[in-house]
Amino acid sequence: MTPHVLDSLRRGLAEGARRAEQEAAGALARLEAAGGTGEGPLLRLRVDALGRLLEVTFTHAVLTATPTAFTAAVQAAYRDACRAVQPLPGRPELAAAGAASTTPGSHAPAARAASAAAALPAWVLAGRDEGVEVELDGRGRLLLARAGTEALRAGPELLAARLTGAWRRAEGERTDRLRRALSGERA
Repeated sequence: MTPHVLDSLRRGLAEGARRAEQEAAGALARLEAAGGTGEGPLLRLRVDALGRLLEVTFTHAVLTATPTAFTAAVQAAYRDACRAVQPLPGRPELAAAGAASTTPGSHAPAARAASAAAALPAWVLAGRDEGVEVELDGRGRLLLARAGTEALRAGPELLAARLTGAWRRAEGERTDRLRRALSGERA
């Protein structure tokens, strides 16, 4: 290839990458904008359109809360936030997986995607961060949030950071497991 052709290819690839980044940023912004908020006496929680945690803030009432009250408050706020979500069509990673090639002889990727989609609700993925534990299902929905007494007494800001960290770890595990399922890898 001539230097001119190589340069043209580089420019085309750079432009394509720039457009893909812009589209991804736009999609994330739409997911956030369609999200919802849930509040209670202990916290305010905001999720995106897929139910993924965007932000959580705790009130000082958390300092005197019991672990049971914490769990109930987080789950109630999460349910309220999810109810406030504006509906979006399908989950992006499943839509992308379902868009696998349908040419003859290429049914394995589509079959893996269908199998992974069917198994998602049964998955339980845990994330932990210094006395705080979050369990999500395979779709990224909150199943349970727990915090020990010491974590609750650490204060609203630190508790919010720990809950966010635990949630992110569980989300990371979900993403890894989904990637492995779609690629046919063993866990």
